[in-house]
Amino acid sequence: MPQTKLLNQFGDYYYCSSCSGWHRLKPDTKGQQHLIYFDETETNAPSASYYFCTFCMEWHRGSHKAHLSHRAHIKTDGKIKLSKSPAAAKKEPTLKEPVIGGFDGADGLWKSFDEHMDVIASPSLRQRCIEILEVGKSLEEQKVQCFSRRDGFSFIIRGLKVAQVRVNSAGFSLTLIKNIHNQGRRSVRQEKSEYVFSSADPTPVLNSDIWVHLLKQSHTLLALRRPNAIGYMEKWLHCLLVEQMSVGGLPEFGLDFLYYETPVGKVKRNRQFGREHVDIVARERSSDALVVVEVKKDASDLNSAIVQGMSYVNWMHKHRQHLAPRIRELGWDVNIDEVKLYVVAPGARVRADEVTADCGDCEVKIVLINDDWYVDEKVQVVDDYVLSAIGDKIH
Repeated sequence: MPQTKLLNQFGDYYYCSSCSGWHRLKPDTKGQQHLIYFDETETNAPSASYYFCTFCMEWHRGSHKAHLSHRAHIKTDGKIKLSKSPAAAKKEPTLKEPVIGGFDGADGLWKSFDEHMDVIASPSLRQRCIEILEVGKSLEEQKVQCFSRRDGFSFIIRGLKVAQVRVNSAGFSLTLIKNIHNQGRRSVRQEKSEYVFSSADPTPVLNSDIWVHLLKQSHTLLALRRPNAIGYMEKWLHCLLVEQMSVGGLPEFGLDFLYYETPVGKVKRNRQFGREHVDIVARERSSDALVVVEVKKDASDLNSAIVQGMSYVNWMHKHRQHLAPRIRELGWDVNIDEVKLYVVAPGARVRADEVTADCGDCEVKIVLINDDWYVDEKVQVVDDYVLSAIGDKIH
């Protein structure tokens, strides 16, 4: 296990989930004010821009690979007071549309199973990767879900990542992620074990050990979800919606699941562009329209949800000529010329006059689900309506 470096000294680096970028801890700056948005996973990711070296006792850039073996695990100091400025204390929602970057190619956006397998040159390693994915599939009843990513696959249980596969021509790597509850907080910390599958070492970990890890994580996360001990509620709701859509549930939706956390355009934040992701992309059965599904944990600000979702819709519409060939390659059988937006959130009822966001020419459907969806993990539609371009309610 790597040594721990507490994040509590000026000059420390960390990844900020609010700004989607790196901050350096300094007095009276955003680096100090945004400590509440410290992202432990990204800060300690293998590809992190900075790391603390326990040999030199100083920070190195990620490109400094010679001392990676001395890398510390970064955590926030529980004793440090996470002060925040009035500006950072509350992230005010805005109805201003995000600035979506230009089209940067479709090949790397959405990957199919076969495309990932084609990347692995060795037939034996390819079969080994398939076996690991089958281990996850065998635990579907334990809420293990496997989703395609740009560089491989992710295993998710009740909204939290528990394993990840990254593929390349030389083979693939598997990261097993153990989620551990931070006592007294509604969060988890993660311990990761990485295994590299190559021609030199095709079996660094057994399928049985992977199966045991996934099963234990399923039991752990169920035990944390039952008393509502951890957050990440939107991610959990994502997984439940995908689960029910994939088996023909939620007939009120009338949607077929296509892709989870779909990469789309880039948005500019703090002078840098970061990749945006649609919560769920689906096909509307009645029209074959491509549907952007934006999921929120409550219906308190549907206007902001619509603005966010419309930025994705507008990007897809603007670049539909580039996206159409890619969609055909994936066999999605959708009409890219007709993109719709579904906003899904728990709530009993919302007055139509409260929703004033501009929908343009897009059909926007508000879907309200039961507030107690997390009790027995069953989602039910309690109300839904379609908005016209001027925000009127059209049943």
